Amino acid sequence: MALAVIKDGAVLMLLDENSKPCAELSVRKDGPMLGLYAKNGKGAVGLSVLKDLPDVALLDENGKTRAELALAKEGPGLVLLDENSKTRAILSAVSKDGPRVALLDENGSRRAGLTELGLKKRKA
Repeated sequence: MALAVIKDGAVLMLLDENSKPCAELSVRKDGPMLGLYAKNGKGAVGLSVLKDLPDVALLDENGKTRAELALAKEGPGLVLLDENSKTRAILSAVSKDGPRVALLDENGSRRAGLTELGLKKRKA
């Protein structure tokens, strides 16, 4: 176990018998964070409440975020990223525009999407 005070808060690390991180609890000025690590010492799951908004991140074996579920002021959203950290799919339920689904290519260009807003316009 290791405890550290850092510039903007405090960190508690739980280490295995080989001194590799297993879990981390930190409190920073923007909010608390809990990180869980894979056996290779890379981050696997991150749970945070930053600026009073919850966020869950799932990371791959290289420690790169591959999926993120977050609650923003506008509403909840799920983002899926590829191995190059490029956003490839978005699902959101933004209150003012309604639910949205977007599929993007490797360059970030939108290839397909579905919005409730488009359906509402057709009915009018």
